[in-house]
Amino acid sequence: MDGEAECARCGAGVADAAFCPWCGLELAGESAARMRELAGALDALDRELGGLWQRRAEVAFELDDARGASVRDAPGAPFSPTPLPRDRQGEWSIAGVRGLLLWLGVALLALSAVTFTVVTWSQLSDGGRAALLAGATVAVTALAFACRRRLPATAEALSALAIAIAAIDWHALRRAGVGAHVSGTAWWSIGAVVLGGMAALVARFVSRRIGHAGMAVAFPTGAVLVVATFAHAPWSVALGLATVALVIVVAFVVLRHAIERLTVVLGSVEAALVWAASAVAAMIAVGDTHEFPDTLAPAAVMLVVALAPGAATVVRTRASRRPGVLPALAVGALLGALLVPWWRSVDTHALLLVAAVLGTATVGLAAVVPASWRAGTRTAGAAFIAPGLAVALGPSLVATLGPLGWLSSVWQGDLDAAARTVVAGRTSTTTLHASWATVAALAAAAIAFVLARASSTPAGRRAASPARAAGAGGLALLAANLAVFTGAATVRDACIAASALAVCVLILSALLSGVDEKIAFVTLALASIPAAPALGWATTTPAASVSTLAAVLVAATVAVTLDRARPLRAAHAALVTAVAITLAGVATSAAGGDRGVAGFAIACVAIAAGAVGLRQFVSGGSAVESVGAAGLVCGLAIAAPSPVWFATSLTATAVLLTLGALRSDRHVYAPAALAAALAATWSWLGTAHVTLVEDYTLPAAGAAFALGIVTRTTRPASSWTTVAAAIVLGLGPTAALGIAHDDTTRIVIAAIAAFLVLLVGARGRLQAPLVLGAATLVALALDLVAPEAARLPRWTVLAAAGALLLWAGATFERRREDLRRETRTLLGFR
Repeated sequence: MDGEAECARCGAGVADAAFCPWCGLELAGESAARMRELAGALDALDRELGGLWQRRAEVAFELDDARGASVRDAPGAPFSPTPLPRDRQGEWSIAGVRGLLLWLGVALLALSAVTFTVVTWSQLSDGGRAALLAGATVAVTALAFACRRRLPATAEALSALAIAIAAIDWHALRRAGVGAHVSGTAWWSIGAVVLGGMAALVARFVSRRIGHAGMAVAFPTGAVLVVATFAHAPWSVALGLATVALVIVVAFVVLRHAIERLTVVLGSVEAALVWAASAVAAMIAVGDTHEFPDTLAPAAVMLVVALAPGAATVVRTRASRRPGVLPALAVGALLGALLVPWWRSVDTHALLLVAAVLGTATVGLAAVVPASWRAGTRTAGAAFIAPGLAVALGPSLVATLGPLGWLSSVWQGDLDAAARTVVAGRTSTTTLHASWATVAALAAAAIAFVLARASSTPAGRRAASPARAAGAGGLALLAANLAVFTGAATVRDACIAASALAVCVLILSALLSGVDEKIAFVTLALASIPAAPALGWATTTPAASVSTLAAVLVAATVAVTLDRARPLRAAHAALVTAVAITLAGVATSAAGGDRGVAGFAIACVAIAAGAVGLRQFVSGGSAVESVGAAGLVCGLAIAAPSPVWFATSLTATAVLLTLGALRSDRHVYAPAALAAALAATWSWLGTAHVTLVEDYTLPAAGAAFALGIVTRTTRPASSWTTVAAAIVLGLGPTAALGIAHDDTTRIVIAAIAAFLVLLVGARGRLQAPLVLGAATLVALALDLVAPEAARLPRWTVLAAAGALLLWAGATFERRREDLRRETRTLLGFR
C-alpha cells in the first residue's frame, strides 16, 4: 500500500477518499502533507540509527579483540592504572551490571524452561520430549543470532544457553532410541564433537568468547571419550590420555594469540585433569606388570606423559618467568620412565636406591639445564630422593641413637658381641637389619645436597651454604653409622669406627676454620652425630671408655692448635676441658677408685682447668673457666657421699677461688671463696665428728665478718649489710642454746661477747652492733630475772607497775625529748 492510501494521522486505509473516514482529516490539505513529510524524515532517521547501532556493535567486537590481544602480549611488568575521579567511579562497571542482568535473565529463562519441561515431561513420549527440547534449542539459537548485532551481550548469553540445551537434546535423542546400538562413551564422544561444531558456529557468527570456551570444553571431552571407548588396558588408556593432553597443549601453542582468557583458563584446567588421569593410569599400568618385558610399555607411556608438561613449560617460559610446577612434572615423568624397567627386577630397597640415584643425577643436571627448567628439575630430583631417604632415616637413627641405651648399663657389655644384636643396650631384644641399598640411598641424598649448590645462583650459594653443608654432612654421617651394622661389625669395631669418625670430623672443623667460619661451626656440630654412638659403645667396658675419651682428647687438643678462628678455638678449648674432666673421673673409676676418689679427681682437673682459664693470655679462657666451674660442681656432687674426699675437694676449691678473687674483673670469686672455705671447714669438722655448735658457727661468723670488712673497705655500705650477719652467726646460736638449756657458761660468754659488740658499735657509731648487742643483753637479762620474778608475791607486780607509771607521768615531757634525741642519734649511725 502506497503512502496516499493511508491516513497521515491515524494510519487507516483511505483508498481515494478526500477525507479520512476514521479521524476526518483532509487528505489533500497542508496538515496531511506536513504529517507525511515528518513521517518520511522519521523513517530516514530510523534507518540511519539502525546503521549506527550496527556499526557500534562491530566496533565493540573489534575493541574486545584488541583488549584480549593486549592482555596476552603485555610484558610481565605490573600495570597500575590511574584511578578515575571519585564522581566517575562506582562499585561495579556498566559492563559488569549489564552482564549480571543478562545472565540472571538467562538463568531465569532456563529455570522456567526446566519447570515447563518437568510439568509436561510425564505427558510426552521420548520422541515428543526430544522434539520439545529441539524446538527450544532452535528458538534460543535463532534469538541469539537475531540479537548479535544490536544486543551483542544478550546474544552471548543466549548462545551459551543454546549450547547447554543442545547437550540436553543429545541425551534426549538417545532416550528416544537414536543410536541405541552405540555405547554410551561413543555416543557422547560424537555428541561432544557436535557440540564443538555448534560452539564453532557461535564463535563465527555470535560470540567468539562463548564459542571458543565451548570448543575448549567439547573437543577435548570428545577425545577423552574416544580413548575411553577404544582403550582397555591401563597402559593404552594412559597413552591415549597423554596424547590428548599433548594435543591440547599444542593447540594452545598454535592458537595462543587468537583465543580469550576464559578459553585459556578452561583449556588449562582440562589439560591438567587429562594429564593427571594419564599419569594415574600409567602408574596403575606399572602396578599390573609381572615380568621385565611387561614394564616396557608403561615406560614408553611415561615418556609420552612427559611431553605435555614439557610443551606447556616451553610456552609458559616465553610468556612468563615463573613456569611453576610444569618442569617438575615433565622431568618427573621422564625419571619415572627410567625407573619403571626396574620395577620387577629388584627388591623394594634396591628400587628406592635406583630412584635416589636418578634423583641425585637429576639434581646435578639442574646446573646445566636452562634457567626456566632449573627449579623444576631440582624439585623432581628431590621428589625421587625423598622415598628412599624416608625409608633409610629410620634404621640410621636407630644406629646413631640406639647405642646410648648402654648408659643405663655402664661397663656391663662385651666388645666381642655383634653390634646389631645389642644396638639398644645390654637388654636389647631387637636386631637392627640394614642393607647396603639403604646406606647408598643416604649417601645419594648427601651427594644431592652438594650438587644442589652447583645449580644455584651465587647469592643462593652463599645464603644456603651452611644449611647445605649441614644436610650433606649429616646424611653422610648417618650413612656411615648405618654401614657399621650392615657390615656385621662387633661392638669393638663399632666403637672404633664411630670414635674415628668423630675424631676426623672434629679435626676437619679446625681445618675449615681458616676457609669459612660458619661451615667450620656446622662441621663441629656435625661431630655430635658419630659422637652419639661412640659414647654409647664406649660405656660397654672400662677399657673402651678410657680409650675413646683419650682419643677424643688428643683430637680436640690438635684441633685447638689448628684453629684460625677465635670463637671456634674457644669451642674446641671448652671441649678439651670437658673431655679431660670426664677422662679423669672415668680413668679413676676404671682403676678401682670409689666415688669419692673419682669426684676428687674430677674436681682437681676442673680446678686446674679453671686456673688455666684465669690466665688472660689463654685463648678461649672464659670458655675453659666456665666448663671448669661446671666440672667442679659435678666433681663435688660425685664426691659428696665420701666426707673426707668431699672436704678435700672443697679445700682445693677454696684455694682456686681465692686465686680467682685476686683478679679485679672477678667480683663473684671473693664470696665464693669464703663460702667454699666455710664449707670445707664444716666438712672437716664433720669428718672429725665434732659436735660442738660453736665450732661450726664461729668459722661462719668469721668468714661473714671478713667478707663484710672487705666490702666496707672497697665501697660505702651499711653495717646491716656488712657485719650484721657475722654478729647474728656469732652471738645467736650461743645465746639461744644458753637460754634453752640454762647453760651458765654459754650465757656468760654470750653476755661478754654482746657487751663487747655493743662497745664496738658505740665506738664506731654503727647501728647493727649497737642494736644486736643490746638486744642480746636484754634477752640474757630477762632470762636471768624471769625465774626470780616468778617467785615474788603477786602484789609486787602491781606495785611496781604503779610506781613505774607515776615516774613516767612525772618525767614524761623530758623523757620524750630524750627519746627523740637518742633516736635521731641512733639513726645517724651506719
